[in-house]
Formats: sequence, structure tokens, C-alpha cells
Amino acid sequence: VVLRGRGASAQQHVGGASAAAPDALPNFFVGRTTTTTSLVAVQQDGPPADASYRDAPSVFVHVPKAAGNSVKVLFVRRVLPSWLAARWKADDQRVGQPQVRPWPRVERSLHIDTRREWDRESSSSSSSSSESQSAAGEARRPQMNRRKAAARVLYGAFALGACATHPRRPCAYYAVLRDPVARLVSEFTYCRSAAVAFSDQCCATGATGVAGARHLISPVAWARAKGNFMLEHFLGLSAYDWLDVAARGDDATATSAPYVPWHARDFETRVGPVETRRRREGPATPADLHFVLAHVLEARFAVVGLTERYVESLALFGLVLTGTPVPRRVANTTHTHNQRRMKKIHLSDDDRAEIRAALALDVQLYDAAVALFDRQVRAFRALGYDFD
Repeated sequence: VVLRGRGASAQQHVGGASAAAPDALPNFFVGRTTTTTSLVAVQQDGPPADASYRDAPSVFVHVPKAAGNSVKVLFVRRVLPSWLAARWKADDQRVGQPQVRPWPRVERSLHIDTRREWDRESSSSSSSSSESQSAAGEARRPQMNRRKAAARVLYGAFALGACATHPRRPCAYYAVLRDPVARLVSEFTYCRSAAVAFSDQCCATGATGVAGARHLISPVAWARAKGNFMLEHFLGLSAYDWLDVAARGDDATATSAPYVPWHARDFETRVGPVETRRRREGPATPADLHFVLAHVLEARFAVVGLTERYVESLALFGLVLTGTPVPRRVANTTHTHNQRRMKKIHLSDDDRAEIRAALALDVQLYDAAVALFDRQVRAFRALGYDFD
């Protein structure tokens, strides 16, 4: 498969850092020898040591309607900050005095506006920017670096690639994927529900945003407009993709236009970064899938979870990022992805086949994720752990 131009662009934005300073740790379980008590690097220059994953900033790439909110509520905002607080307390006790931590908030959201803020902090703290050449810029740079360095728990739909500028890189990326047909139908019912009414970022689908999405009255039509949305969360974005293209017409080069915050944009016509990239480069291709499978999913994600195996996924996340699996009893306390109140949709065999065809690349990505997940589980059990 020959990668088209976006392959290099994706590698730049997903990788970001140089080979000498990578920004992402590889899969925790793959390529390691196992014993009953620990994971051991295959060789001295092999996989990173276990502590590297616990010491690294963690980045949750939130794929919409794939149990992401459940993971965010329980693991991202509860388990990880509590574990960090306990670890810091132990460190303070060991040295005999509290350490100075000027930025106590460790979590950072990376959605549309907040991800742009993160990138702007990187630009402002860079010595190459014009502002940083001024006295004010020089004074601000250490403060911004400290704030970014304190961000140990990052999350959001557009978090991929954020660690290219993290002072503490490499980071431990993780994500949850879901059966593409089930994810698509869940998103369709969610966006059209009275409670949401297309207000979520993932609902501004298609080239014309909500104005066009309102007319997609069937899951099949939604799938054709949405395309391989799950795969596109693993591709790189450019500075242009954060801008409000609907307000600027067809000018695909106006990157200097004033930035309009998401909630200040026209509700009916605004579209997210994924749709903006499609407008600029076209939808995801088999070459993009090949790139993600060869260079991203296993090589740049410390651990990958599945919605359908939620409890097991939380256990894997806990082991990799804190050294202790999340127990089943804890994982089962949060199920925001349980949509029993949502209207159930019956799909005919023909409808299901059409949706799978529209999401063909997502289906292949999910199949690869399932195979990777099974390998992770086998390694997890080989260490003597189980999903209690």
C-alpha cells in the first residue's frame, strides 16, 4: 500500500517529536517476556521499563459513543488523580517535607477549544516564537512550561498528538474502541434524542453540520455521512482544522482568520476538526488505515480497550498506568455508556450490511483492536492476574 500525502502529515502530527525524543510509549504488553510476578524488558534496548508507564503523563483519546464518558468519570477523573495524590504523599513522607507543586490541578481537557489552547501554550513557550523574544514572553515561558509539565492526566476527543510538546514526554496514550455498527447506531440515537438535540460536537456531522444532519433520518444515511469516524480519531490534524471554516466559505488557506470558540460558532453550520480535515483532504482511505495499523495502534498506544469488554479494559488500564488493575467491583460502579433509556433501533440485515460497507475501514480497525486486545489479555493473565 502506498501512503498518500496525509501519511507524512499524520506521522508529523501524531508523532510530533523526533525519533531521539519520542512522544508516545509503545504497547505495554506486546514484545515483552512475562514471569508470574513482573514484566521484564526483552533486552536492554527493548521495551521501556514498567515504571516508565506509571511515570509518564497519560492521555486518553476519547472516541465518541465508545464508553469514553464511563472511562473519563471513573478512571480519568477518579482513579488516576487519587493514585497520583497517594504517590505524591508517599514521596513527601520519604523526603520528610511537602514538595512544592505550583500547579495542583493535574487534569487537562483536550477537546476543540482546549486543545487549541494547549497548542498555543506550546507556541508561546517556544523560543522560536516572536512573543518569546520579548521580555514578557521570556517571563511567561517558565510559567507555561511548569503548567504543562503539571498536566499528568490529559483527555479528550482531540488529544492525539498533544504530547509532542509535553515537557514530560513520552506519554502513555490509551483509548477504547467499539464495534463500529453499534457505535454508529448509538451516536445516531444519542444525537437525535431530545436531551441532546445535536448539541454534542460529534453530532455536527457531514459537510454542512447540524443543518444537514437533521435530514439524516436513518442509521444508514447517518453512516454514509459519518464515514469512518472512529479511524479518523487516530489521524493527525493541522492548525487549519481547528478553525471555523463554515464562517469563511471555501477559503482553505485562511489560517490567519480570527479563532471563533466552538460555542460561539453558528450552531447549524459549525463542524468539528475531523469534518474540516475531510473538507481539506477528503475522507479516510485504506492508506490511512494501513498507516494507523502499522505505526499508531500498537506502536503509539500503551494499552487499548474495548467497549464490549469494559471491565477487562479498566483492569488493563489500571495495571499499565498505576501498577494495579482496577477491580471488577470498582469498574462496575460507573456505566454512563449504558443507554437503556435511549430509543432502541432494530436494524434489518440489509441495513446492517449497508452500514458495515459505509464503515468498512472502521470495521477493519476494530477487528485489529480486538486481536490486539486478546494479546493484551493473554499477557495480563500470564502475569498471574485475573478479572476478579
